[in-house]
Amino acid sequence: MKNLLMTVLAVLTAASTLSAQDTLRFESYTTVDVCSNERRWLLAVNLGKVLPSDSLVSFDITIGYDRTKLRPTDVLKEGTLSLSMAYDPFLNTVVPNEMRIAAGNIIRTVHGDLPLVAVTGDFLGTCVDFDTLGYPWPATFNEEFKRKYTVIRRDTVKAIAVAKGNKNSGLQAVDTVVSLPSDRDYVDVRVRGVDLKSDSTRYRFMIKCSREQLSVANDKPAIGMTDIVANRTKDGMEITATVTSAAPEMVLRYTHGSNTRPDTATVTISSEDLSLCSCEKPALRDTMRIAIDPTVSVASSDEHVEMIYLIDNAINIQCDHEEMKKAQIFSITGELITSATMQRDETVLRPLNLTAGSYVLRVTCGNHQHIKMILK
Repeated sequence: MKNLLMTVLAVLTAASTLSAQDTLRFESYTTVDVCSNERRWLLAVNLGKVLPSDSLVSFDITIGYDRTKLRPTDVLKEGTLSLSMAYDPFLNTVVPNEMRIAAGNIIRTVHGDLPLVAVTGDFLGTCVDFDTLGYPWPATFNEEFKRKYTVIRRDTVKAIAVAKGNKNSGLQAVDTVVSLPSDRDYVDVRVRGVDLKSDSTRYRFMIKCSREQLSVANDKPAIGMTDIVANRTKDGMEITATVTSAAPEMVLRYTHGSNTRPDTATVTISSEDLSLCSCEKPALRDTMRIAIDPTVSVASSDEHVEMIYLIDNAINIQCDHEEMKKAQIFSITGELITSATMQRDETVLRPLNLTAGSYVLRVTCGNHQHIKMILK
């Protein structure tokens, strides 16, 4: 830490010169990252270039600060003019909100364009806090010091929060695939928060959809979310909500109002912590698919009527006026589960070992196919 401070002081002071030789400056050389373990600030006191003829031997300077935000801990002489002084600089913080820095020399005068002295300490505030350095008492120098200063420039110790992303935190879909039945133009989509801060933190959720519209299902109240504000965007929705639970839930409604029904729609979900001083941002991104049942066109409903119903885990199928040729059950992703070929008008399928979910039944009656969604 000491070597780093010396390097910063040397670089900054070498790169800057004062045009006005009567300016005493209190300068902050560090922006504090409140998300790091090193919450340190660095302050230097500078008087510009001091000539040998100025006869500088000692100084006594008091800087005002807010002790609820700053805690001075060390005075530094390396890389400053006080390094050449016989009496090392000392730091006195007995008076609340004042740090007094003094050093002296009775052997020889000091000169150069380095800072007079530097101070470091701990930052106690948050990223929205800052501390403007004050000047409660005029600085004093030895009587022989020929420089005169009339302008005081004070700096500010500031802080920021550099948040790190957590890929295990955010909003995700409860189901990877959701089916939109052919006889309805909407389906509900459930999303839930994963490891979100629950101390009434405000989040923004970005939900993009490749097809049609998404909305908040207001008839199904959210769990662990309050003050929900939803705005439509050209890509989907932007939802802002206050999260009061580490695992909140919300129901969205996907609406398909188009006459031409696509095969699938893709929903992409991401989230953002709106806290100014958050040190961890949710980085989980999830994608879900809305599978849309195909619409079946039948040539003549009078001649080609299928009866499909589920009784005791058995599917009874009957073809009227046409010979049944084949009956097949597919998963929602298109995988063939079971198949039967018949030469009569009625059959019974007993799909065994099916887990709960949605399936597609395809029946061939004569030269016509009938497709229906079944639920278990």
